[in-house]
Amino acid sequence: MKHIGATILLRENSSRGYEVKKFLNQTIEIIDEDSIFSMSVDGRLSHADRPCSVKWFGGSQDLLNFITDVTILSKMGNVILEKSICTITHAPRNINGGVEFELF
Repeated sequence: MKHIGATILLRENSSRGYEVKKFLNQTIEIIDEDSIFSMSVDGRLSHADRPCSVKWFGGSQDLLNFITDVTILSKMGNVILEKSICTITHAPRNINGGVEFELF
């Protein structure tokens, strides 16, 4: 789902008291995948969440250095996502016109 005019808040998980980096009127695309559910041999239902992918048009990989938490707000100020950067599967990477990263 594409959001135009979103606000992105980037936070570094640190005790040094860094200020939140705020980017207004940003264009982002969020690709959220459903959780996986499967029945085990012993009859128990298991589930696994998967990270969502975010494309931030106008952002760059450098802006995400040392960032651990991301909040994305709609034009109206409602929270769309509030998650941690996931580097297990892919580190943030520059794409044509922006940066792509995963949140979990």
